[in-house]
Amino acid sequence: MRVIHGAHLPQPLPTRHPDYARAAPERQIWRSHGRRSSYRAATVTITIQFFSYLKELVGVDRLQREVPAGTALGTLHEALCREHPGLNEMRRSTLLAVGVDYQTRDHPLKDGDVVSLFPPVQGG
Repeated sequence: MRVIHGAHLPQPLPTRHPDYARAAPERQIWRSHGRRSSYRAATVTITIQFFSYLKELVGVDRLQREVPAGTALGTLHEALCREHPGLNEMRRSTLLAVGVDYQTRDHPLKDGDVVSLFPPVQGG
């Protein structure tokens, strides 16, 4: 502790914890009680299916991707639209499903999810 005019002030906190070692941006290692444990940014594997003329725009009927855990369905859709510009025309009207249920664009993706993209439904 430092003493200033008779008052005891705590030392400033270090900018980095002394037991913390940064190995890489995606991995952080903490040492505690002689054990080492690691944290890695988790990724999940998902399958993406395209139906009707969307598969013609993309060129395949199915893709498999690794994305960060918790990625929103809408974020995945935006990435697919950037990667396959033909999907941009139908971006706002494409129906998105995870498993057998339609989902909102903020739905978090989990490992093993099957995401399906459908063109807008037409009928008469």
